Amino acid sequence: MKATKPTTLSDIDSLAGLREELRLQAHLLKAEVQDRWHDAEARWAAIQEEARSIRTAVDHSRAELSAAASLSAQSLRETYEDLRKVLRSL
Repeated sequence: MKATKPTTLSDIDSLAGLREELRLQAHLLKAEVQDRWHDAEARWAAIQEEARSIRTAVDHSRAELSAAASLSAQSLRETYEDLRKVLRSL
């Protein structure tokens, strides 16, 4: 069995340096993740706004198409009624 070497003050100082380095890296990583999160949230907000605009445009188009279809149907109904009158008069 291999004997373990006694821990020295130098070892403790080395661990303290490593700990500080890792703490700093963790802090920087946290900041990077937060930056990415904020970027993602800004993109989410933009997509939500685009979706609202698209919904509004679709609703508007749907209303216009419905009105146009109603006018066409009414016009066709009048044409058929006129044809019916012509045929009855023959």
